[in-house]
Amino acid sequence: MFKHTKQLTRNSKLEQTQAFLDFALAEVCSGIEMAQAAKITDNKKLAAGFIRHAFDEYNHARIFYEISRGIIKRENLVGLIRYISLNAYDKKYIDRNAFLFEKLSRGQFSIFVHISEDYAAKHFVRVIKKVDILNKEEIAQLHSILADEKRHIEFSSASAKKFRRTNPVKYRFYKIIERINLVKRNINDKSSFLYELITRFFLSVSFFWFRILARSIIQRFSKKKNHHTLSSAINGSGDMF
Repeated sequence: MFKHTKQLTRNSKLEQTQAFLDFALAEVCSGIEMAQAAKITDNKKLAAGFIRHAFDEYNHARIFYEISRGIIKRENLVGLIRYISLNAYDKKYIDRNAFLFEKLSRGQFSIFVHISEDYAAKHFVRVIKKVDILNKEEIAQLHSILADEKRHIEFSSASAKKFRRTNPVKYRFYKIIERINLVKRNINDKSSFLYELITRFFLSVSFFWFRILARSIIQRFSKKKNHHTLSSAINGSGDMF
């Protein structure tokens, strides 16, 4: 499942490591949503399930972040985006106005979780199939995450099916809505990635010209400085009298 090659380009290493940092941010946000759902629901059994789900997501975020740090250290990588809390809003992982369990009904929330977890797991598998920068310990950690994600999908699927039995029409409607929303989120994510590339390009160009300007100023200053040595300054000081 995981490939290993002897030679990797620097860009490939950066892309793979950045993907793990992005996974870490997404998992933290998912954990926040689940913890908030546990606080709001009045169903103790459901709250316990949400809390366990939240713990899993926080643990996954920790694993992704530690893997990223390990790769950065041994590959001596620079130029990666170290995510901060504001990025959770920028990448639409969390809504500024309300948590999901506040906006959605319990049935729609279960459908959202099932569709999102299923997509995330498949996307994760696609990404790590291309990864060839990990050691054996990191590969084992990723397998543990996949096992957790499989359990999340099974639980959310059971909850969604329970809702479908009592509300078949709403189930179909909510399922269509959540799939449309998933497409929108993917488009936004790709747009933000394109924006980051454009921003990095212009920053690189600006930095390039800044270095040229700075070098030119230093050279001019050096030339002027060479015309005024200590001896020439002493000799020229006689003009003052």
